[in-house]
Amino acid sequence: MQRVLVLLDYNETGGTGVFAKRLISFLSDRYLVHVCLNKACTSTAFIEYLNGVGCEYSEDFLRLPAMDAFMNRLTRRLGIKIFYEYFRDGFISYKLIRRYRPEMIFISQGGGCRYFRFLLTAPPVVIITHSLFNESVHENMLGRKYVSLYRTLSGNNKRIVCVSKVADSLFRINIHCDHLAAISRHIGNFGQAMGRNEKARDSLTVLTLGHLVEYKNPKIWMETAIRLTRIYPGRFKFIWAGDGAGLREMKKLAEEYVDISFLGFQEHVAALYREADIYFQPSKSESQGIAVVEALSAGLPCVVSSAGGLPESIEDGVEGFVCEPSAVDQYVQAFLRLFENSELRVQLGINAREKYKKLFTRETWEAKMTALIKEIV
Repeated sequence: MQRVLVLLDYNETGGTGVFAKRLISFLSDRYLVHVCLNKACTSTAFIEYLNGVGCEYSEDFLRLPAMDAFMNRLTRRLGIKIFYEYFRDGFISYKLIRRYRPEMIFISQGGGCRYFRFLLTAPPVVIITHSLFNESVHENMLGRKYVSLYRTLSGNNKRIVCVSKVADSLFRINIHCDHLAAISRHIGNFGQAMGRNEKARDSLTVLTLGHLVEYKNPKIWMETAIRLTRIYPGRFKFIWAGDGAGLREMKKLAEEYVDISFLGFQEHVAALYREADIYFQPSKSESQGIAVVEALSAGLPCVVSSAGGLPESIEDGVEGFVCEPSAVDQYVQAFLRLFENSELRVQLGINAREKYKKLFTRETWEAKMTALIKEIV
């Protein structure tokens, strides 16, 4: 079997962590996989997962995460962070390739230009980036110098994979390097098929999954929830499952509202989808959102923002409603339409499930990944 090295630098309890497990599962069924983890994002639960699938792993590609964090802060202030990461990753790639002799390399990471230096190595490389590439690297002389480092890149066996069309488009625009833009691809995520309990309910349960961080817009979510639970007391229940820096603050804000709950991180979310009636994602920025894709699989009408790749999953008026990221009035009106028109709610849920079957199943995603590997091997 071919030897594949997988590098993971991700947030385990978010979408990138979910994707990491699915990527490992896909590759382990086909190749001899060794996983290298960033110590800063390794947990006992993820190690148990790797042991469960029988996957070899190590934590040796970033031995000094505290020093790396310090250097990233320092070089960001100096405006040379991308150069620090370029040379750091050059050292990492040399060390790992010599140690593990991989015939193919997969990297799944949160975003930015991290680990692009691996594109200049010999083995086939796929870098999967999960964030929106919003900032141009070409606004000054240093940016032009950075992209010039990739002018020798031969892209026949290298790919940069974005998880939404808008992310791919932004990358091509902002990287200002024909060699890197030419190897960028959009593949997307897939969602696990989630069932739904169709029993009659006295109230509508609105579900959100994700980190409680600023770009997920939790304060707008909270304002929307408060207004709706005041208009129809006892008829709406809002639930947010996920951890993050804002969890304590949001829990405190919700203490006086019996119909608004913050559950913290939940390992098993299928039961939450089954009991939900509507999915809500008001993010300020979102590459795609695995949770939204899985809400489609559960047949849930979705109320989402127009940020990033969310409109690629939800067409306004077809699988749900798309609103401006901070427009509370728009969100409230969308929920009231779904509350007052049960036939509309049912039809949007049917449309949601059909879109999932067409675009976001595991089989569809695996076919795209298989085709991508054939391109580069």
